[in-house]
Amino acid sequence: MLVSMAIGFGAGIAIFVLEVLASVSLLRSAARDIDWRWLSRLVAGNVLCLPLASCCSPGCPRRRCGC
Repeated sequence: MLVSMAIGFGAGIAIFVLEVLASVSLLRSAARDIDWRWLSRLVAGNVLCLPLASCCSPGCPRRRCGC
């Protein structure tokens, strides 16, 4: 029983590694189709606003931003 579980676990990891490798190879071809201007604005908005929103949330024990 334990041996069959170990073999199944090893096969699961092998499948996961193959999925990651396939995704990386597809990412290279998909990078040409990404709207980098829109994506950079989205990332910048998240980097700026998410820490501020978490700081000003009512559940934050230390509200440092003075909201």
